[in-house]
Order: sequence, then structure tokens, then C-alpha cells
Amino acid sequence: MRHVVKIAAAPILLALLPQPATAGDGRIALTDSCGRGHACIFVTDQNGMHRRPVYRTDESGFSTLIPTWSPDRRSIALVDRGELYRIAADRLTVRPDATLVAPREGIFWFAAEPVGYSGLSHPAWAPEGGLIAVKTVEPQAVCVTDEWGAGGLEALYLPPDGTRLHGGGLAWNDDGTKLAFFLAIGSGVHDLIILDLVDGAMERIMPADAGAPPGWFHPSWARQGDPRILFCAGDWIHAYDTRKGEIVPRLTEGCWPAWAPDNSRIALRRQLGKIASFDMATGTVRPLGDGKFPSWSSAPRTAECNGDLDCRRGICCDGACVEPCENDRDCDDAEAGTDDYCLYAGSCEAYCYYLR
Repeated sequence: MRHVVKIAAAPILLALLPQPATAGDGRIALTDSCGRGHACIFVTDQNGMHRRPVYRTDESGFSTLIPTWSPDRRSIALVDRGELYRIAADRLTVRPDATLVAPREGIFWFAAEPVGYSGLSHPAWAPEGGLIAVKTVEPQAVCVTDEWGAGGLEALYLPPDGTRLHGGGLAWNDDGTKLAFFLAIGSGVHDLIILDLVDGAMERIMPADAGAPPGWFHPSWARQGDPRILFCAGDWIHAYDTRKGEIVPRLTEGCWPAWAPDNSRIALRRQLGKIASFDMATGTVRPLGDGKFPSWSSAPRTAECNGDLDCRRGICCDGACVEPCENDRDCDDAEAGTDDYCLYAGSCEAYCYYLR
């Protein structure tokens, strides 16, 4: 468990870290009002152009909609009024027609015991697909669920007595083996928790002990194996390098950072309800319009296969080779502590998925 965090100067991060040769693309999902008191999720291109709504609440009134992209860029998960939904990213869906993944009230499983919960928030889609991480509101917990809602919620972490989950979202690392989030220890004291989903180990970084900015929140883990986690504190976005144990302060003003697919830029919320992009190499800020809670999709995937004949084993499903199955027994990996399911994915045949 790490307790010491070093401080580095912001220009060092921009100058020394390698920058990609080409800018990332992908699309940005964001939340904004859309008339008559409704809230909507919009999708725009990386330059803030061609904005169009893809989800609208079914009644007026405040609703915090926080979107997260599926790895294949075809779907968006969101929480509306404490319920977790899944929508297609290419057409407008009004709330009653969205696919319910997890209800507002139910049970999650922790240490093989059922626990009743009320309310969900802050979804985060795993980078390899299959799982969506989400927070429960009462009692507080970090949970995962299958992206189609099969099997219910499984709790990965419950805050110890005297602490609480804090600071917005959940952040996956690039290979989906770790989750980062913030834990409130006291007033203004927020520790970064990095939970290893493979062995259950927990790393706890205490920035307050090293003079780091107080009140960390809204983590965003870089892609393509990059070790940086962005977070905001004091109206500024900062970075924590998980490999070096260094904090790089005050990259740019704003909050709710979201990495571009190639880490060349971030989308962020500026003051007065504005969204912008920030170039990590040049420091250039580009306005993207009104909104909040940006989520940047992954880059278009290079097809592994165009048909089943391209796969040595399994079938070709959305450009990737996957193992077919007919029932849950076909997916049993004989490992203790795993629930193994045979699921379906759109027009593809059945495939195996392991919930660890």
C-alpha cells in the first residue's frame, strides 16, 4: 500500500512523455438540456460539430445523465433517475424505450451474500467490453454488472466504516484489470483507491500526505497502457503517474476529464456549462459547445476478421474472433469464485464470457 506521492512540474509531463504522431478520432458523448426542461445526451465529433441527440428523458425535471461508451462505439450506457440503461449510439432513444440493465432498487452480491441497494450512479464501461462498473447510492459500493444485465450486480468494494465513496466516476485501466476511484476519509481528504480485480489487492494513494491538491475527484485513466490518471481539484485538472508515483499539477483549468483514444487530447468541462478539448502537447484549448460530463469513445477498431473463415477457432463477431458456446456449461473454466455465462451479442452466435 503506497502512501508517498512525489510532485513533478507540469511542463515535464508535456515535454518528456511521448506524443502520438496522429490525433485520435472517435466521438464525444455529453449531457446538455434539450428544451422544455428535458435533459439529453448528445453525440458530437471530436471538433464539436454535427451534434445530435441520442437520448432524452421522458419527463421534465432535473436528471443527471452521465454517459459511457461501449468499446465497439455502438452503444452508450447511462444512469437516469438511479437506473442503469443501455442505448444505441446512432439513434434517438426516449427513456421508456431504452434497455434496462440494472433497476433503481434490487440486490447486489458481496462475499456470496445478498445486500439490498437503492440507486445507481456513475457508470463506466470496461475497455474490453462485457462489464459495466457502477456505484450504488445506498449502501455505497463499487459494483460490476454484465453489460446486458445478466446475473445482477456483484460488489467489488464497500467503503470501510467512517469513510465514503467520493468524487464522481470510476476509471478502468486500459486492459480492464484495475479500477480507480476516490474515498473520502474526512472533510476535504480524498484518497485515490486503485483496486486490482485479478487478485483483489488495493493500492491507496494519499495525496494529502505529500502536499498534493486537496479534494481529488473525477478520475480518468489514460488509454493504450499509459500510466496516467487525470483528476480534478481546485478547478484544475491534474495528473497522477501510477508508474512513477508522481503528481503533475495544474495541467489546465476545468473538470471531468476524458481522454481521446490516442491520449493526445482530453475533453473536459469548463466553467459556465461549456465543453472543450485540451491538447496535451501544445496546451491548446478548443471550445466544443455547451454541455457537461463528456465521454470520448474509443478509436475505430481494426477488423481482426471479416468472416468466420478468417478465424482459426470460433466465429467472426463484429470484426473480432470469439469462441462460440451453446450453454453455460460450455463456459465453465473450473475456477473457484467465477460465474461463467453463455451470452448473445446482436446478430452473432453465442459466445463465452467470464465474470471474474
